[in-house]
Amino acid sequence: MSVTEADQLYSVSDVPEEYREVFQGRFQYFNWIQSECFHQLFKTDENMVIGSPTGSGKTVLMELAMTRVLMTQRPGGGPPTNPGCVKIIYLAPTHALVHEKHVDWQQNFGGLGLKAVSLTRAEVLDVGKEIRGADIILTTPEKFDAITRKRKNLLMSFLADIALVLIDEVHILNDERGSTLEAIVSRLKLVSQIPEMMSSNLPISRIRYVAVSATVPNIGDIGRWLQCPPEAVKSYGDEMRPVKLRTTVLGYQPCKNNFMFEKNLNLYVYDVLCRYGRGKSSIVFCASRQDAANCASTIFDKARSHFLLDQSQAETLLHQAELLENAKLKSLVRKGIAFHHAALGMNDKKIVEELFLSRQIIVLCSTSTLAYGVNLPAFLVVLKSTRYWSSKASCYEEYDKSLCLQMAGRAGRPQFETEGQCVIMTERSKVHRYRNIMEGLEEIESNLWPSIREHLNNEVGLLTVRSIEDCEEWLRSTFLGVRIFVKPRYYANQMKLPAMGPGELLREMCKRAIEDLKSLEMVSIDVETGRVEQLEPGRILSHYYLKLDTLKNFQKCKEHLSLEGSLWLIAASSEFNQTIIRRAERRTLNALNTKGGLKYFVPQQGKPAKPLKSLKTPCQKVFLLIQEALSISQANSTLDHGLRCEREEFLRTGPRIAGAAAQYFLHTKQFAATANCLLLSKSLKQRMWPDSDQHCRQMAGVGQVIANRLTKAGLSTLDDLEKATVLSIESAALQKYPFGSKIKSELKKLPPKLHLALQLSGTELQVVLSLAGEEDYKSNTTNQAWILVGCTQSDEIVFSESIKLDETPFPYTTGVSIAKSKEPCSYVAACIASQYFGRDTHKDIQIQPERGSALLKDHYPIRRAPKQASTRPAMADKVKKVASPDNESRKRPPAPTTGVQDWGSKGVAEKKKPKVSAASDLTNDGYLESAPTPIGKSGALSRDRSYYPEIDLSMVQSIFSGGDYVRPDVCTQDQREDRATPRSIPCPVKALWNDEAPKQTRKSELAHADGEVGIAQEFVNDHQGGRGDHLLPAADANTVAVTQSAPDSQMSTLARLFSLAEPESVRAPEAMNASDNSKDQRKTSAACRGKNPFHDYAFVSDSEKVGAGKAKQVGPSVTAQETVPETLAFHRYFDHN
Repeated sequence: MSVTEADQLYSVSDVPEEYREVFQGRFQYFNWIQSECFHQLFKTDENMVIGSPTGSGKTVLMELAMTRVLMTQRPGGGPPTNPGCVKIIYLAPTHALVHEKHVDWQQNFGGLGLKAVSLTRAEVLDVGKEIRGADIILTTPEKFDAITRKRKNLLMSFLADIALVLIDEVHILNDERGSTLEAIVSRLKLVSQIPEMMSSNLPISRIRYVAVSATVPNIGDIGRWLQCPPEAVKSYGDEMRPVKLRTTVLGYQPCKNNFMFEKNLNLYVYDVLCRYGRGKSSIVFCASRQDAANCASTIFDKARSHFLLDQSQAETLLHQAELLENAKLKSLVRKGIAFHHAALGMNDKKIVEELFLSRQIIVLCSTSTLAYGVNLPAFLVVLKSTRYWSSKASCYEEYDKSLCLQMAGRAGRPQFETEGQCVIMTERSKVHRYRNIMEGLEEIESNLWPSIREHLNNEVGLLTVRSIEDCEEWLRSTFLGVRIFVKPRYYANQMKLPAMGPGELLREMCKRAIEDLKSLEMVSIDVETGRVEQLEPGRILSHYYLKLDTLKNFQKCKEHLSLEGSLWLIAASSEFNQTIIRRAERRTLNALNTKGGLKYFVPQQGKPAKPLKSLKTPCQKVFLLIQEALSISQANSTLDHGLRCEREEFLRTGPRIAGAAAQYFLHTKQFAATANCLLLSKSLKQRMWPDSDQHCRQMAGVGQVIANRLTKAGLSTLDDLEKATVLSIESAALQKYPFGSKIKSELKKLPPKLHLALQLSGTELQVVLSLAGEEDYKSNTTNQAWILVGCTQSDEIVFSESIKLDETPFPYTTGVSIAKSKEPCSYVAACIASQYFGRDTHKDIQIQPERGSALLKDHYPIRRAPKQASTRPAMADKVKKVASPDNESRKRPPAPTTGVQDWGSKGVAEKKKPKVSAASDLTNDGYLESAPTPIGKSGALSRDRSYYPEIDLSMVQSIFSGGDYVRPDVCTQDQREDRATPRSIPCPVKALWNDEAPKQTRKSELAHADGEVGIAQEFVNDHQGGRGDHLLPAADANTVAVTQSAPDSQMSTLARLFSLAEPESVRAPEAMNASDNSKDQRKTSAACRGKNPFHDYAFVSDSEKVGAGKAKQVGPSVTAQETVPETLAFHRYFDHN
């Protein structure tokens, strides 16, 4: 029915009485556009597309379609009998729009018994509970894509209930994010056409699409994509806008760079305000936060008191300015000018918004944050420049159409103004483009092709695409499939293909996309049947909502990825491509890197021991900000509000990426990388490093302040809290009842304390996981854990399993087949809890193939033995002193050069570099790092080659980065040729001394490794007189004490754990050559270690206690050191693997 023919507008009274409350109280009559579309929206179920100017009432159009669904499902009105059985989906491009509509519709439709749910954060993947009972789901295309990528059963049960899809700002198809909107709408179209769905009479079988957009010339193509009848495609120009908007595009002479162009435009803004503003409220949109503040200052310098209208306004602004935190903003507000951006505190933003709404502030300079969500209309809107810095492209890019229209739409909003003015300030060469945008002359094109591989991979996983023919059908259902028949040459140029017909071009697109996915091992193609199936990497990409380039980074990682390398991997993810380093942030970030007390710093290129003084890449910024949250108390944080907001975004996204990385490395069986990514994911969730001395912060209600109080009272660990009483917890935390009871309740949700045991029988390794000191374990929450068994030499996982601790019967036992090897092998079994620190445990076993023996070792904390005088002869005349880790003069030697190298403390004699064999040149810089923990006073372990088999040094990338245990050096070529000469074994294996080993006399000699100062090579196996030597950590970090074991001991062991340095090939470019052994790094990491001398190597208990026990024979080939089970914290055991 035509309104012009009937010469009337529809009234709210035309809506049935039971649904009239949706519109009542806001207006009495629908406007011209709403009345024109009333019949098709409210009385039919046809798909519809409406293009109209901003501010023309498009929200009411969607509300009419929503009311139509309610009328169809509940003709008589009343509350829903089955909540959530019929769902309405609202899709908007920004979180701000989603939040705005959620607040409005919860109020408008809440009286009808409908439940509206807002879903925006893509990091929250499990939203089943939230959407089951929801009637209206408001979300972004990205979030909806993440939801519908889940398992097929969840997908079908959720999608089958969808009756209406509302698409706001559908013209975002022309933007980069438009590809996701294309993909999800096409997915719904294909699912609705499944025969089972069509025959079941479910809501999706009659699914309806209603899309609204700004005025565009090719709105008919959008209508064909959504399968709208021609009469249901409506387009209206500015003549239908309730408030007349005048648009002016001003062109300016470009400068030599964009920075100078932005600066020069500031000089013209005041003139534009005077010419077009009429003394009314004005918003100036700027490209960056700093530019918004600078522009406001420039206007103030020119205007002085021009924007103060009377004394009353001046007094109000003077009073409100005192409530502001930002000093620069405070000085500007007094003069009637302000700026607004995301980095301002919430209080400052609220005050500025209220002052602008009340017309106390006349001019407001802002970033694009005010374009969405916050309703701050103005008479005049100025777009100062139309370019912004894109960190992804590393260059300046033009505003997209959607953003331009959204910003311009803030001018002259209904209820506030009768007309509006928009002025666009751009370069002269861009004037024509922005005139076309504002006049609705720019066509909408598809942006699906650049990301078609990710979306096609999702459809393969959901089984909506099972063959190449299905792929072509899916592509035809997209907006790209519509436009490719209109402009085939345009899309052929995108693919860099010669001109061809639309059908042929479409088939070529499918072929290329499938072949690319196959080459990346994401899908497999059956040659005979043509069936396409998703592989594990493709499943990971889809399930964790990763970008393709992020997964490609995973594929480039080699073995032995450390915790630091894992963090660089996360920081380099494509999900953080939009991060930029702003000029105002550089001083804070540089100070954070050079003296911020972080665990790792960004090193200088070629100088790994020195932190980079000026950050250069967004990856480095992400790397530091994540660490800032894990390493520094928030009370001591130096970050401003903007950096804190970015840090929170990194911490929300990081666990998802780290979890995906762990799954990928589990698939490729990379042992160290899997363990470290699991630990990093947990660190990002808990906001603490694995070796934190405040595990109590994992409890709900325990923040940094309370954690400090508990730590001071000796209740820093989970074990401490479990042993403490309710009263003692409350007393230590200075909290009232029932704080202690809540902590005790939270502790019951924790995973149980576990004990891990290993036993070798032939080629099978028995792994036994049992409860440590608990007869029964009951929890009202689900706690999961990963059991990993891997070889440390090959960095290969030989067994892995995810278990639910509350459903697993204990003891849990499994057998792992161990491959035979001609060389010594070390295997590690670890149980890593998925959520909490302080509940991880592990054990490793050393297998000696020639002798048929193995060393089995519990990794409980070892109490430091008191310093004792050595009974051995003084070796001061033979051995040079070695610097201690605590000695500030200790430095990692620079890259090898001809001349003299100095390794240790002051006074060490300078030596020329001896030549070593090529096999010993293992590290990135051509030298070996050495640890200063000698036997007795000074020295390093060595072995007789007749006793220890030859090691293939080519297997080891680099060895033994710093710590408190001995790291063997490398012998010279002459020593290798002499089988009787003791030699160090550069292989991460445990030292085994027993009575079967050849009797050796004490020998010492100096050996040099590519420029390092010599460290004594000493082999001791003296059982004469019934004495064995057992090494325990010394009382300080500088020495290792030698204590006497019982005369009848069958063996003595060196309690040393290994650490493989990270290969250069797995590090981010900025992290190449980074080292933990520098003086600065040791200083900053000392605070993280606390009192734990095994920080870089092993487990320690929460209580740092150890049980004593005698060695016992477990089996014919296994000897175990028996200790009292303790709660274990999984430290950086894999950190340097």
